[in-house]
Amino acid sequence: IVSGDFYWLYAKDDHTVLSVVDCTGHGVPGALMAMAGNEHLSNVVVKDSCFNPKEILEELDQSVSRLLKKRNTSHVMMDGMDLSVVHVDKVNQVLEYSSAQGHGVLIRADETIILSPDKHSIGGFTESGFKTFTLQKYSYSQGDRLYLFSDGIYDQFGGPKGKKLLRRNFINLLVESSKMTMQNQFAHLDYFFTDWLGDNVQIDDVSLVGVEF
Repeated sequence: IVSGDFYWLYAKDDHTVLSVVDCTGHGVPGALMAMAGNEHLSNVVVKDSCFNPKEILEELDQSVSRLLKKRNTSHVMMDGMDLSVVHVDKVNQVLEYSSAQGHGVLIRADETIILSPDKHSIGGFTESGFKTFTLQKYSYSQGDRLYLFSDGIYDQFGGPKGKKLLRRNFINLLVESSKMTMQNQFAHLDYFFTDWLGDNVQIDDVSLVGVEF
């Protein structure tokens, strides 16, 4: 079984870097891109000790663009990836977030923060040859929850009318179920998606990561 979606996690001392990645393509092409993305994340974060999400995305974009340029042949189908990167600073209780067309939401007791992405993906080519990304910072408290997910969830056709779930409905579902324990919420969301899918064909890989601070 292969997938174009994957999650990536690295922890060192009081720092944790988490990413959810959605690679272009399905089956083997998507899986090849996932293997490349995993390797490049390891090089940037682990080998180079880079924890800043903005810098991680910019370095990753340059690395993947060089790879795609080398492999841009008719028999290789690798275009790029959409992803979110989070750095958790446990000492200062600060969450840093950058995203290349990825998706995330931070849920607090009385507030829901939709984490907005930059509107360009990793890989591909621009006239300037260099993409920049936005760094967002949020403080967090015990009990706050962070969710990162790919678009395969809310783009899925299903339900009684056979329509897409849509992003806003999925976020509402996350908020409504966020008072459950993480284990119960996972079971609830898993059941919901399976029921929503019904007899329809799953059209994309699906990834969802939830973290409780």
